[in-house]
Amino acid sequence: MKKNNIRKLVVAAMMLAIALLLPYLTGQIPEIGSMLCPMHLPVLLCGFLCGPWWGLAVGAVAAPLRFVLLGMPKAPTCFFMAAEMAVYGFLAGFLYKLFPKKIPFLYASLLLAMIGGRLVYGAVQWIAVGIGGGTYTLNAFLASAVIGSWPGILLQIILIPVLVIALKRAKILSEALSLTPEGAGVGKYDGYVIFVPKTAVGDVISARILKTLSSHGYGKCEAVLTASSDRCEPDCAVFSKCGGCLFRHIRYDAELKIKKRWVEENFKRIGKLAISCDAILSSPAKDGYRNKAQIPCGKNENGVPMFGFYAPHSHRIVPCASCGLQPPFYPAILRCVSAWMERFRIAPYEEEAHAGIVRHVFIRDGRSSGEVMVCIVANADVLPHTEELIRALLSENENITSIVLNVNKKPGNEILGRRCVTLYGKAAITDTLCGLVFDISPLSFYQVNHDGAEVLYNTAQEFAALTGKEILLDLYCGVGTIGLSMAKKAARLVGVEVIPAAVENARRNAERNGIQNAEFICADAGEAAQQLASAGIHPDVIVVDPPRGGCDGKVLDAILQMAPERIVMVSCNSATAARDCAYLAEHGYTVSKLRAIDMFPRTGHVECVVLIIKNMDSTQGAE
Repeated sequence: MKKNNIRKLVVAAMMLAIALLLPYLTGQIPEIGSMLCPMHLPVLLCGFLCGPWWGLAVGAVAAPLRFVLLGMPKAPTCFFMAAEMAVYGFLAGFLYKLFPKKIPFLYASLLLAMIGGRLVYGAVQWIAVGIGGGTYTLNAFLASAVIGSWPGILLQIILIPVLVIALKRAKILSEALSLTPEGAGVGKYDGYVIFVPKTAVGDVISARILKTLSSHGYGKCEAVLTASSDRCEPDCAVFSKCGGCLFRHIRYDAELKIKKRWVEENFKRIGKLAISCDAILSSPAKDGYRNKAQIPCGKNENGVPMFGFYAPHSHRIVPCASCGLQPPFYPAILRCVSAWMERFRIAPYEEEAHAGIVRHVFIRDGRSSGEVMVCIVANADVLPHTEELIRALLSENENITSIVLNVNKKPGNEILGRRCVTLYGKAAITDTLCGLVFDISPLSFYQVNHDGAEVLYNTAQEFAALTGKEILLDLYCGVGTIGLSMAKKAARLVGVEVIPAAVENARRNAERNGIQNAEFICADAGEAAQQLASAGIHPDVIVVDPPRGGCDGKVLDAILQMAPERIVMVSCNSATAARDCAYLAEHGYTVSKLRAIDMFPRTGHVECVVLIIKNMDSTQGAE
C-alpha cells in the first residue's frame, strides 16, 4: 500500500473512532443527539481530509457499527443515518477536490454535501415509511432534517471549515513524487499539488502550507517523517540559505535520474515529440568544477565589505566563506579584495541607491594553463588605489596573469558592462579544450565546466557525424569552442556571434590553433543566418548553441531556408530546446537523438544535445 493511502487509512480510522465516541457527549439521549448530530462532524471531516471514497466508507459504517457495538442508534434509524452520512462524506470529499482551494468554495462544498445528505435521508425515510404503509410528508422531513437539527447544522457550518483550514494549513503529510528545476519537491494532498523546497523524491514529510492557489500551493518542510533513500546530509553550511546549489541534500545518482526525467518530460510535454533521452552523461567532477564565478559585493550589518551569493528569488547576499562548486583558491582572492576595500574605504555598490563602486568580483581560471583572471566590476570609470590592489592580489596568488576593470555604470542588475580596462598583465587568459588552445576575455562566453564541456562537445561532434566534406555553420559561437573543436573534420567552418570581443577571441583562437578553414562573423545570429542564406551559403550541418531563451524566430526561419542535412542543437534549457525542435519538426525535420549532459552538478541546470535530421521528402528551403 502506498504511503499516502496508509496516511488516509489512519486518518479515516481516527474519524471513525471519533464518530463512535462523540455521541457520549450528548449523554446517549436520542433527542439531543438528533439536535446536535455529533456523528456528522467526523464524517464530513473525513471527506475533506481523505477524499470522497474514504468519507463514503466512514459515513456508511459509523452508525451501523455503533449500533452493533453499543446499541445506539437503534435500527432502522442507524441504516437511514448510514445512507445519509455516506453521502455527506462522499460529496464533501468530491466537491472539495473539484472546486478551487479557496475558502468560499470550502463553504460551498460543505453546504452542498449537507443538503445532499439530508435529501438522501429524506428519500430513504420516504421509502421506508411507504413500505410500512404510512405517509412521509414534507413537513415531517423538514421537522426532522432541518428544524429539529438546526443546532447541529449551525455547529457543522461553524466548526468544519475552521477545522479543515487549520488542519490543511498547519501540518499535512505528503510524499515527494518528483523535484522541480527550482529544487522544490512535488507532493500531492488529495490530488492538490504542493511544492516544498529541500525535499527528496520519496520523502514523507510534515509540511506547513504557506500559500494556496487554485491549482497548487507552496509549503515549508517542518519535519522529515520518513527519509528517502535518495537523501544525504548536505555538505555546505549555507545550503538552506544560498540560491546556488539545489541538490546537496540528495545523492548524485538520484540527481542524474531527476535531470534526465526533466529533459524527457519537456520534450514530451512542451515539444509533443515522441523521443526519449538515450542517456544522461555525468560531469567528471561534482565539486570544484566551475572555472568562472561572478560574486556580488555588499556590506554586513557593521558596514564591512562582504562577498557571497544571492538568496533564492532576491538580491540579498548570503555570506559564504567558500563554495563547493568553485576551486579552493577563489575565497582567498575575495578576502584579498575585501581587505583592500576596507583599508581604503571603497564602498560596495548599492543597487537601489545606484551608489558605491564595487559591484561584483569576476574570477576566471584556465584549467589547463593554470592562469587566473580577476575582474573588478565597478560603477566607475577609474578604480581608486589600483596599484595597491594589484600588489595585494599578486602576493596572494602567483598564477594571476590578468587583472581587469569592467565598467558597468548602468542601473539594474546586469552584471557586466561592455567596456574593459586591463589593469595588469594580459587582457585574456588561455585554456586548452578538446586539444585546442583558447583565449578567454571577461566578456567571452566559455563553458564553466572544462571537463564537462569536453563531454558535451564530444557528443555534439558525434551527432554532427562530419566526414571532412561538409560546410559547418556554428550559430551563437562565442569564442568558437564548439565549431573549432569540429573544424578539422569539416571542409569549411563559419561562426556567428554578436559580441565583438568574443569574435576577436574566436579569430585569434583559429589562428593560434592553425585552423585555416574557419571564418567568424560579428552579427546577431538571426540576421547573420539570413545574410548567409541570401548569399547562397547552404551549410550541410548547423550547430546551434542558443542562450537560455532559445532561438528566436529569425534564426529558426533562416535555418529552414538554408535547409541543412543535420542540425545539432546544444542547449542549457531543455524547455526552450523542446519548443524550437517542435518548430523544426513541423517544417520538414525529424528529432532523431536526444542526450542529456550534467554540466552543472548540484544545481538545477542540465544541458542537452539534440540531433535533428532533414526529412528525405522535405522541400523546405530548396527553392
